Amino acid sequence: MTLNTFIRSIIAGIFIIISGYCYGVIRILSKGKLDTFYPAAKWWAQSILSICKVKLSYTMPADIPQQAIYIANHVSLADTPIMISILPENTRIMYKSELDNAPGIGIVLRRSPYISVHRKSVRKAALSIVEARNAIQNGDSIMLFPEGTWSEKPGDLLPFKLGAFSLSKNENIPIIPMVIVGTENIIHKDSIFIHSGSVHVTMYPAMYPELFDKAETMSEACRNIIQNELQHHYL
Repeated sequence: MTLNTFIRSIIAGIFIIISGYCYGVIRILSKGKLDTFYPAAKWWAQSILSICKVKLSYTMPADIPQQAIYIANHVSLADTPIMISILPENTRIMYKSELDNAPGIGIVLRRSPYISVHRKSVRKAALSIVEARNAIQNGDSIMLFPEGTWSEKPGDLLPFKLGAFSLSKNENIPIIPMVIVGTENIIHKDSIFIHSGSVHVTMYPAMYPELFDKAETMSEACRNIIQNELQHHYL
């Protein structure tokens, strides 16, 4: 790790903590009436990338549905700010509940429209799916990592959990597969230091649920798209 990486990581960490607590105080004082979360979250994520000199590029299809379930591979803590930076502002990201206790960011997440997923409790995990379904019915989009946790190494892809695809079939909402490449070099596994570098996100055309007979078939098709793109980059 270089001195520049260490300094940028410290600055980014201070920014995350201070901005998180400031936003939490604003939400408390306004009693939730000041609804600025989505633009504030996008500014927050893009500021972190700028501080740490992370160059983000992406390719998207010309026609993106107004509402969708976005899915992507997951290999780094950096994946979430990358997603916040590029996804539409009505997208509710599903995240692991352990982040609720993180300094600064935890107070924001607990008061945000994002959806906390309790991975160690089947009952609470089911409630997260119900919350996601309600969000879809209210017109919001959803973003989640269908592997449920980080891949062991770049290019690997764990089996997909069926939650996103069952939601797609039940609520008749398309899924948009995405491939994230490069975040493993930004925040290494088991590390909190943020390195400079380049990240590219490829967003694929929407996959519509009526084209698949069941959630398992849809899951397999989406996984093949992501796996093929990862093999192109890493193998």
